[in-house]
Amino acid sequence: MEGVPSLLVVTQRDITHMPLEGAVCPDCTLHALDVRALDYRYDSRDICYVNRNVSRARIVCARADRLSQSTDLPLPSLFPDVEAVSHLAIDWLSGNWYLVDEGREVMYMCEKMLVHCRLLVDHRLDKVRGFAIDPTRGLMFWSVWGGSAPEVGRAELDGSARKALASLKLVYPGALTLDLTMARVYWADSYLDCIERADYDGGHRKTIRRGFVAQQLAQLSVFEGTVWAPTWGERAVLGVPTRSRGSPVRIPLSARPTAAVVYHRQRQPLVSHPCRIKNGGCAHICVTAWSKGQPRAQCLCAHGYRSVVGHDCIRVRIDTYLLLAKGAPPMVRALSPSAHVSHGSRAALEPLQPLTDVARPTAIDYDLASQYIYYSDVHRYEIARRKMEGGPREVFISEDVDNCEGLAVDWLGRNLYWTDDASGQISVAKLDRPAVRAVLLRSDPSNNDSLIYNPRSIVVDPVNGMMYWTQWASAGALGAARAGRISAARMDGAEPRTLLAEDLHWPNGLTLLRATNTLYWCDTYLNKIESMNADGTGRRIVAQHSAGTPLSKPYGLALHEGLVLWSEHDTGLVRRLWNASYSDTLHADTPPLYDLRLVDPDARMGTNACLINNGGCEEFCLAKPGGRTCACASGRELDESGRSCRAAVAPPRPARCPPGHFHCGRGRCIDEQFKCDGDADCPDGSDEDSSPSGPCVNVPCPDDHFKCDTNRCILNKWVCDGIKDCRDGTDEEASACARAECGPDQFACAHSHRCIPAAWRCDGGRDCGPGDDSDEAECKNPECQSMAFTCDSGACIPWEYYCDGYDDCREGSDERSCGAVSTPAPTQPAPPARNDLHHRMHDVDNGGVCEQHEFQCVNKECIRMEFRCDSRVDCLDGSDEVHCNGTAVLVRTTTTPAPTVASGAGAACEPPALRCDNGTRCVPLLQLCDGRADCADAADEGDRCGEPMCEMAMCTHLCLPSPGGPVCSCPAHLHLQRDGFTCAEAHPCTDWGVCSQTCQPQKNRHKCTCYEGYQLADDGFTCKSTDRAPPLLVFSNRHELCALELPTLTSRALVSSLKNTIAVDWYRDNDTLHLYWTDVIDDKIYRGTVLGTSLRNIEPVVEAGLSTAEGLAVDWVGRNLYWVESNLHQIEVARLDGRYRRTLVAGDMESPRAIAADPRKGYLFWTDWEQQAPRIERCTLAGTERITVVRVDWVARGAWPNGITLDYAAERVYWIDARSDSIHTTLYDGSAHREVLRGHETLSHPFALTLFESHVYWTDWRSNSVVRADKWRGGDVAVVQRTLTQPFDLKVVHPSRQPRGAPHPCETDNGGCSHLCLVESATVRRCACPHVMRLAADGVRCEPHERVLLVARGGEVRGLDLDEPAVHTIPTVSGPQLAQPTSLQFLAADYALFWIDVATNEIKRTGLTRGPLRTVVDTGLESPRGFALDWLAHLLFYTSARPGGDVIAVCTLAGERHALLFDESAALHNITSLAVDPRRGKLYWSHSVDGFERIEEANEDGSARRTLVTYGADPQLAGVVGLTIDVNGHRLYWVNSDSATMQYYELGSGKSHTLSVGGRARPSALEVHGSRLYWADTEEGTLHVCDKDACADDRLLRNGTEGVVSLRVYDADAQKGDAGACALRAQACAHLCLPTSDKTSVCTCAAGYRAHGVQCVGVSELLVYSMNWEVRGLALDGTHTPVLGPLSQLGMATSIDFYAAEDYLYWADSEHGMVWRVRRDGTGRQLLTERAPPADAQPRDWLSGLAIDWAAGNMYWSDSQRNLVEVGRLDGASRYVLLDSDPLTPTALAVDPVHGWLFLAGGGWIQRARLDGSDLRLLYNGTAVTDIALDPAARQIYWTDNSEVAIWRSSYEGEGRTAVVRGAALQHPVAVAVHADTLYWLDTMLDGGSVLSAPLGNTSASRVLLSAAGDSLKDLLVRYLD
Repeated sequence: MEGVPSLLVVTQRDITHMPLEGAVCPDCTLHALDVRALDYRYDSRDICYVNRNVSRARIVCARADRLSQSTDLPLPSLFPDVEAVSHLAIDWLSGNWYLVDEGREVMYMCEKMLVHCRLLVDHRLDKVRGFAIDPTRGLMFWSVWGGSAPEVGRAELDGSARKALASLKLVYPGALTLDLTMARVYWADSYLDCIERADYDGGHRKTIRRGFVAQQLAQLSVFEGTVWAPTWGERAVLGVPTRSRGSPVRIPLSARPTAAVVYHRQRQPLVSHPCRIKNGGCAHICVTAWSKGQPRAQCLCAHGYRSVVGHDCIRVRIDTYLLLAKGAPPMVRALSPSAHVSHGSRAALEPLQPLTDVARPTAIDYDLASQYIYYSDVHRYEIARRKMEGGPREVFISEDVDNCEGLAVDWLGRNLYWTDDASGQISVAKLDRPAVRAVLLRSDPSNNDSLIYNPRSIVVDPVNGMMYWTQWASAGALGAARAGRISAARMDGAEPRTLLAEDLHWPNGLTLLRATNTLYWCDTYLNKIESMNADGTGRRIVAQHSAGTPLSKPYGLALHEGLVLWSEHDTGLVRRLWNASYSDTLHADTPPLYDLRLVDPDARMGTNACLINNGGCEEFCLAKPGGRTCACASGRELDESGRSCRAAVAPPRPARCPPGHFHCGRGRCIDEQFKCDGDADCPDGSDEDSSPSGPCVNVPCPDDHFKCDTNRCILNKWVCDGIKDCRDGTDEEASACARAECGPDQFACAHSHRCIPAAWRCDGGRDCGPGDDSDEAECKNPECQSMAFTCDSGACIPWEYYCDGYDDCREGSDERSCGAVSTPAPTQPAPPARNDLHHRMHDVDNGGVCEQHEFQCVNKECIRMEFRCDSRVDCLDGSDEVHCNGTAVLVRTTTTPAPTVASGAGAACEPPALRCDNGTRCVPLLQLCDGRADCADAADEGDRCGEPMCEMAMCTHLCLPSPGGPVCSCPAHLHLQRDGFTCAEAHPCTDWGVCSQTCQPQKNRHKCTCYEGYQLADDGFTCKSTDRAPPLLVFSNRHELCALELPTLTSRALVSSLKNTIAVDWYRDNDTLHLYWTDVIDDKIYRGTVLGTSLRNIEPVVEAGLSTAEGLAVDWVGRNLYWVESNLHQIEVARLDGRYRRTLVAGDMESPRAIAADPRKGYLFWTDWEQQAPRIERCTLAGTERITVVRVDWVARGAWPNGITLDYAAERVYWIDARSDSIHTTLYDGSAHREVLRGHETLSHPFALTLFESHVYWTDWRSNSVVRADKWRGGDVAVVQRTLTQPFDLKVVHPSRQPRGAPHPCETDNGGCSHLCLVESATVRRCACPHVMRLAADGVRCEPHERVLLVARGGEVRGLDLDEPAVHTIPTVSGPQLAQPTSLQFLAADYALFWIDVATNEIKRTGLTRGPLRTVVDTGLESPRGFALDWLAHLLFYTSARPGGDVIAVCTLAGERHALLFDESAALHNITSLAVDPRRGKLYWSHSVDGFERIEEANEDGSARRTLVTYGADPQLAGVVGLTIDVNGHRLYWVNSDSATMQYYELGSGKSHTLSVGGRARPSALEVHGSRLYWADTEEGTLHVCDKDACADDRLLRNGTEGVVSLRVYDADAQKGDAGACALRAQACAHLCLPTSDKTSVCTCAAGYRAHGVQCVGVSELLVYSMNWEVRGLALDGTHTPVLGPLSQLGMATSIDFYAAEDYLYWADSEHGMVWRVRRDGTGRQLLTERAPPADAQPRDWLSGLAIDWAAGNMYWSDSQRNLVEVGRLDGASRYVLLDSDPLTPTALAVDPVHGWLFLAGGGWIQRARLDGSDLRLLYNGTAVTDIALDPAARQIYWTDNSEVAIWRSSYEGEGRTAVVRGAALQHPVAVAVHADTLYWLDTMLDGGSVLSAPLGNTSASRVLLSAAGDSLKDLLVRYLD
């Protein structure tokens, strides 16, 4: 493949090296699973990638032309694994490796041998989605979204100079690639379904392809004008053109691809750089850096080294330094305590290589003698250590370490002390013998005054024999509060005492200054640092939170040279305290930070009794004041010598039973309450003796009970409930069941006679009990649709799942005989045709693909041979560990065991009792292994009886032997727990997940019961709903809403062809089921009605003001709809029909995602991804009583709580965390946290979550599936539905998922509220009002309140209530269509808002409270920074930059009829602001003259121009923005952004005034309303209000409003009153009326028109040309001046034509498949025809040619997708297919109405036909014809050929073909036109894109009419009036 471009394609199962054309070579496919990081080295012809299997990952390099030859590379030295490396890139100039580790959230680099590595970026790098480097410019690029805001970023190759290239109009930016030649970066957005590009500085951003599904896209590539991108859903790679909108090239594949990389030298060009030769002279790493375009070698050293002269690297040698433990990425790093400020991975001086083989290091200490660093790893439940010089991690202690939060090294006694917060104890171990360990102090859970609870930080003083520790505040015994404490004890644990217990909460970072015997600590909760003497006296505040000494959650603390240093958990800062009022930052890192420890040899001095010969002790020598204590390890004790140790003797067991018990015949005592209860608790059964002399004679049962087992009484309702509650089983016998009659809503089982709910009939589950299937007999399954396969079970699955290797039917019928039969069974209809290559890949045995040094798994995966039989599963199917020494390793499957259920009764002889003698005898446990044979064959005394089994058992209390082994039991007052060996007071009913809903204790057993509306299933555990309604699981997968019937799993699509559906919910109104869903492309919330198997009556209920509505929740009680706006950081509510919308919750919300409601309680829950505080919050459904329910990073080690759902019966909230891949639950108040599931292979990127009965269901992006598990312990995991695209939200439709409680006021007459009735609690309602309304005094009615403070900042426009600025009173305007809005304006008459977007160069508008966001003007604008609206004359004024200067233009409110007021000759430069006074007809602007700013005035028509203020007269005039007219006060206000001032000018007196704002304020925007001035302070991110005369009474309105660029008060009253000067005209203006005073006005015509009185007449001849999304016009009068005003919203104007009689311009939009027309002045815009979207939702360029028959009034267009030519009337009516040109594709059309001919061309041919399609004839068959034009007078046809690079001509008959233009005047001709003996054409490559002309008589005399027009020129015509 040398020199030929080829593709590296990564799929789910292999890597393939394929040419762009032709067959794949024999050894160019490598089978490898889960390859996500790949790059190549073209020089060495290596393809390198990270390969993962089940247990480990490795970096592999294979030969590009022979992939079977591969080499495993060593792991990078910086981190111990590459498990989470998601991207890698190879610098082909230096050989350096760049790796992105998404698990650790870091980016690092290594030199070519992977020995010397360096962290580059370790902050704000959550979830890197794309990564690429350009060493020819020294830059790296990435895209991120997830925990941080979406961004496309850039940095230099050493990680410095980090910069965001794109951060707005992004949602999920993914795979990223570079065009090295053009210096452009391309990326795909998987949320917006598009591919975008920008240059390396972020400029010239452009969308090159919309509708591209970027799902599962890891890598793409660009080469020679084509972006090659994998498409997961299509199983193909698409080649998308970057310069045109042509159809993409499609390369089909047999598997789903994730990456496509072009392999060619041009992708890795060689340039001269020092790093290419001998590593640039660098000892470790040579970074390919550039400075001012010149290459330079930038040498870096690995961590722990420093650079010296000569590019060498030597070890950093300093004696005193800091050790810092951090969590993101997890590591322990070293810092210099006296260095200058450092940041993250760029620490100024690092004495050590960081410890990176950690999960979460919370506590650290060191031992200088052995040169070890010790640290606790709470995620691994261990204490580990590593040498200071580096080396592998050593596990020091791994047993009984739960949550170690404090470490302290005893350097004299050679011991390590540690605290355990979870177990509440302080322990010690020998440094040199870690197996020698003991617990010194232990908590007493029952004693609230216990000295040991929640121990955290610890410090030891071995010289004085003391240890000190802190304890955090917590809830103690019986819920009593325990305060924080600091305690002390001798180092042997003796004499513990409390030193301090007042005003402490979370004391941490305990440090001892031994010189003064002073303790220092910080309080993480109270944000302060304190000290006291070691005896507890002399407490002092060292520092507390203030402006000079900010403290935010201090965690670790150290002392150095008189300074206090501390780490802050949440900010990531290490700070220094210089004095009580000043501190600074020593080091800035990524939070969270943990312990901080100073390594100081001088601090580890001194002597004590343990220093020499371990103090004479055999094991522990523990210091104490004035001496030492010898001690022994746990389980050992000191002998008589007091120094040596021996095994401890166990204490004897008590010999007597407590009083109040029943005495058994064999000497055992049992509790009196267990007598006569039906269970034989005595070995001889004497407690159940009912004989005349026994204790149980004549014991009766109550009337409502059933008697069995002689003495047992059970409730009558338990009889025949499917669970054997009697040991003899009589309660479930047919005779007992036969006596019960089934009710009308029940089904009578045929054999068991059981009564079950009628709803369980034919539900797919067998509920009648063992041996009775009558409830599922004679059930008819619904017929499957034609596009579905029918399983043997009757379930329906898509045909794509047939024979795909997965058992989707769950009984194997879809995979039966697939290897031998290529078609389905005869009983099935034939499946739709599939790709032949797909069949071949599935049907051919891929045996023998592994090399000799590899082992081939059964599933064809290849692993290294040494992984075979290594006791670790490496093959996904586990086959590498099968038949290893005759033992098979249990392979993990997709199903984990369901929770163990201890049934209420069980079999007649329950284990551990033993049944023997042919089943006739049941021997109880107490009679097993008792030396007496109770069984005839002595089975009760066999097997293991006689072994000392109980001596080795783990039983906490009692142990009994049995033939099968030891059995644990408990005293009467305790209960055996679910682990089988622990006894506790808590009954098993209190355990998590013992029963599905409720549990009824029964001594040592229990009975599961259910809530009302549920009934216990046959398993005795599960509660199933008794409601007849069938459960329906509804989920969205972007383009569809699908329904899955439970439990039959029959699936169907309810609606298809959606754009981007995310959130889903439902509401049932009587018998009508409504579904609600959000579409983030349409920015709408829709509602549809489920009718049968489809969704009908679809309508939008919320249409405007949506940005990213990701969460949706229905309040079925109040009948309201709630949704989360994640981009706008708020929650909104409306009625179910979308009316009365209002903002419910806003502020203190960073990244809200999912939402759930429980109207019975009045609760609303939502998740928030905020990086610093990921959490779940709750408020009422009225928006009040907001609280944080749970911090997910505290309880679950999570960070991205994605989906949320509620268990209404149990009142629990469940959530799913996408970062830790886990499912959790707590009660509604956040207590009783439980982890349900973590780390399962089907839980790899979860999105949404729901719950039904006993299961949680979730959607998973990585596996494209809907999965379920039990809701307690995550067992019974099963994939219930696989999807072809990413699934998003899901809900279960069933009455139990919207339960009804007690009647609520909102359910009757809307609670009496006029608009919104919001549920505040179970019995209380609150009335609320929609936007721009407020509640009246009666509290129920709403009244208008149309005064809104509009605030514009990056990406949004918000509306605040003037009286309550914390309240959002209009829907926030945001979304991908809004980037940088400024210059806000409004038109009260239309309730409309207007603004300019300076990022996209557009003027936009939207409704105040609803209505779509529309673009008014999107062409002809360059850097528009001035914008104003005249609400009286209905005019828009705007500025635009031109090469010769700025211009000021005017147009109508609809963006029509544009006219220039000041052109480039007006000497306007750098206009920064614009304002208009509609009542006086004045226009104001600010601009620069010779670099000095001034403010000028003119009439609205541009006349009477004059200067008002200059910089020379007022030096504060600098950086003028926000010009605002005070109409009533006759003043002009503005902001001077450079001088940080606000000023105003009195238009009457000509005086200017400066307003004082004081302090460090930097105003950025202002607005005048009445007597008040509103202004924004960009320095503090605040809004203020003051009086408009002097701003003397300034007050704060609102915090947290950073980046405000425009303010405007919407007040409808302000635009009432005068009608304006234009209304006084006797005769209206034809185009534009421009006021010149309060009473006078003038008429003006649009560009290209001339005034004739008040009328406007257009220029008769002009040349019109199109360029992608714009159409422009040039005059043909010799001046070539622009004569066509901007025409906006054209789409892709591929072909244009005109109809002169009505002055219409027609164009074909090939991107959207539409034909439009508009008049030349911009009015009369109409859509004439369009094509429906393709079924596969992939856009295609189908409409390419257009021609107008002006004589007959017809329009012709070509369909290049179907090879058709169609015709219709000029208004689009009477559409008709004229010609089918297949196989020829028509792309250009031309019509001669006079002679009656239609000409069509495409590819290399030209045809002619009559206008009715007859007489079709081929005129020319050549090369690349791009356009055709006619000369009707000469009956000649002209065409452009960009293959032969010529313009040709022939007669209408095809004769006399002649090249009329060749040579220098042509490079790439694309369009041609003929008019008045002149030839015109477009050339996209000549002079940067040109418009040219030449006389037909002398075509060599060509001239350029326009140059530098760009490469997107499309078509041209000459418009003339004949």
